This record gives sequence, structure tokens and C-alpha cells, in this order.
Amino acid sequence: MPSRTANHLSAAPDLTSYDLLAPQLSGGKDSAAMMAVFMEAARSAGVDDRVISYHSSLGVLEWPPVVFDGIRYPGVSELAALQSAAFGVPADRHVEVTRTMPGPDGTRMPHSLLTEIAA
Repeated sequence: MPSRTANHLSAAPDLTSYDLLAPQLSGGKDSAAMMAVFMEAARSAGVDDRVISYHSSLGVLEWPPVVFDGIRYPGVSELAALQSAAFGVPADRHVEVTRTMPGPDGTRMPHSLLTEIAA
């Protein structure tokens, strides 16, 4: 029987081989855990300056900021931006994206699940 060389993948990708590192943040606890590991790896590789974090907004379906008992609680988009900043990504390297579609007049308009339901 011929011998086969096993293909072993590295435990982690070589971050230095990427021009852009783009973690996606939801603002939740899983994003915070991921960002802690991600930024530690990026700093260890000396490429944390290549990180641009992203939050894909759900538009009107996201939790907005609320005030309860005189305390203001941030909405989801703001939480994602705060997470990014807490892990050392400057505000100008955190991007919020929203899916859009052509509107009746040809301009771009937000597209969400509510748009699909209304159609």
C-alpha cells in the first residue's frame, strides 16, 4: 500500500499574509469573545493596524438605545462600536454596513426583512 502524506492545517491562519482583517461584530457576548481572541492574535502577529471591524446593521429590526430608570442603555449598533473600541480598534476603522436595494426613484434605500414582508 502506498504511503500517503497527511495534509495538516495550521492551527491558525497566518495573519501577516492578509492585507485586511475584518471581524464582524454583532454587539453580543459571542462577538466580544471572538474579538478578544482575534485582536490578541492580530497584536501577536504585529498586524492589528490592518483590522477594520464591521457591524451589519439590521436597520429597524435592531434594538434601539433605551432609557430605563434614568439609565441609558446603548442600542445594538452602538454596542458593536463600543466593543470595537474596547479592543483597541479606532472609531474610524469601525464600519456599519446596511444592505440596500434600488428604490422606486432609482436611489438606494435600506433593505431588510420588513422590506421583504411588505413586498
